[in-house]
Amino acid sequence: GFDCVGSEAVMNRKTTIQILVAVLVVLASGLYLLNPQTSEAPDRLWIPALSEPNAELLSITIEKGESSTELVNQGGQWQVTNRLGYPAKLGAMIDLVSALRSAKVIERKTANPDHHAELQLTESGAEDTRATRIRLELSEDRVVLLGQTASQREATFVRSPDDNQVWLVSGKITASANPNDWLSPVLFDIPETGVLSVTIKHPASRESYTLVREADALNWSLAESPAGLTLKYSSILNQIPSRLAQFKLLDVAHRPANSVEATSVIEVALRDGRTVALDLVEEDERYWLTAEVKPVPLAQKLAPTVQPDNGEIGNVSSVASVDLGLSVSEAALEDLRFEISASNFETLTKVRSDYFDTQSGD
Repeated sequence: GFDCVGSEAVMNRKTTIQILVAVLVVLASGLYLLNPQTSEAPDRLWIPALSEPNAELLSITIEKGESSTELVNQGGQWQVTNRLGYPAKLGAMIDLVSALRSAKVIERKTANPDHHAELQLTESGAEDTRATRIRLELSEDRVVLLGQTASQREATFVRSPDDNQVWLVSGKITASANPNDWLSPVLFDIPETGVLSVTIKHPASRESYTLVREADALNWSLAESPAGLTLKYSSILNQIPSRLAQFKLLDVAHRPANSVEATSVIEVALRDGRTVALDLVEEDERYWLTAEVKPVPLAQKLAPTVQPDNGEIGNVSSVASVDLGLSVSEAALEDLRFEISASNFETLTKVRSDYFDTQSGD
């Protein structure tokens, strides 16, 4: 009896071991199918056409869901086609092209389309499962799909539209399909040293005030300070000149033929005699700015003035032109308007009383 029981126990153990081995083989096979090792060399470029000696990238189209952006290379300057050809953000362009050019194949991943959604590599369906579709206009167009970035390494899941095979490539590659994200953010960059004065006008209340900064002074001040009033803090009037020197854009559009009355008009008098005029309006909870660079009046060109650098008598034509750091030409400004942030709008439309302590007096 005991011999039979022992023999049966041995048989059961052998059977169990065989079953476990079979299960492990099946699991290993499944894992291999899901994540086989790449047969390509580890240094294989994902998009080798970008690195060819005479490669010329003419345009990049980025699509995701209902959003799309077209970036075009015009003589070395990248422009956002569906934002009136406005200059593209240089740093973002360099980052994207460099990431695509340097991306290398790390390994082969799943070829099962059922797994595309979790890797954000579908071309339809829910927004959070969709891939970012990028078309590169080279000598031959190349279309690729970007999925999610890997969580524990500098890598991105990608595939081709006509191929279910997913690859993991080096680098965290991302690209927004919102054209506004590609706009060069600085409309102009006026150095404060080139500004003589800033006048703020409020047409509705007919209030206006002018900011000036004396030689060697740290802070801007009012050209005419109200008696008995004290500024909330000594540098509070620096807000407007500093915003003008670091202006940021949210959107760009054609200037409408008929616009609402400006909430605020700002005139920036430059040391070279020109004036930058800005009109700020609010429409449908969006904040817009139009800009114009006015030339030096003829009478002012001929009028004698003291040169700031050497104290000699001359005229404004002798003063070096102030570099406005414009993203577009002065002529192009006349046809455009620019959306700005609510915080920028609030700062640039403040009335004079906003700068003073309410307990200072009337």
